[in-house]
Amino acid sequence: MIPAVPSGFVPANAADFLGFRVLASQVAAVPDAITELQGFTGYTAVFGITAPDVGQLTQRLSVAQQWTVLLSQTAAWSKYAKSQQGMAWKDALQLVDTLTPAFELASTANPALLSQYPALARLLGARTVVAKRAASSRAKSKKVAAQTEASGSAGDAAAPTAVASAAPTVAAVTPAAPPATPPGGTNGATNGAAVTPAPGHTS
Repeated sequence: MIPAVPSGFVPANAADFLGFRVLASQVAAVPDAITELQGFTGYTAVFGITAPDVGQLTQRLSVAQQWTVLLSQTAAWSKYAKSQQGMAWKDALQLVDTLTPAFELASTANPALLSQYPALARLLGARTVVAKRAASSRAKSKKVAAQTEASGSAGDAAAPTAVASAAPTVAAVTPAAPPATPPGGTNGATNGAAVTPAPGHTS
């Protein structure tokens, strides 16, 4: 059993560890170094009166080395656990996937199943599927209604356009009155005004 993290634990700031990265060779030397320090008869003479207490030093080295070993073991366990988790869920979901289509169809026909078996519905994802189908159906209905409304509006707007576009056609087939010949015998003008050319022709 992996022990629980102490209540109220707050991770230390990684910036506080800058400059204190331990080397693998140092970690490996700790057990033997502790033994040597505990038997160092001239500790104060060699390291001076300002040197840390040898008991405190060996205790801190021991704790640090133990956490390094534990971290290494848990890192390996984490890799193992992740691998086992992936394989376990693969095996489980292969079976779950065989149930999903049938439950989706059943819950679509009988939505009461979703409230009767809510946890199973969440596991199979049926509630999400049914909701998506309902949303898709509503979207299709709105689209059809919008297209129908647009078609009706287009038909109403097309009638005046058709009448307006027919006007030039009527004018085009109506024979223009022959221009009157002024007393002076000049064609193309009446009482001094320019004659408007017939539709489809230029002067």
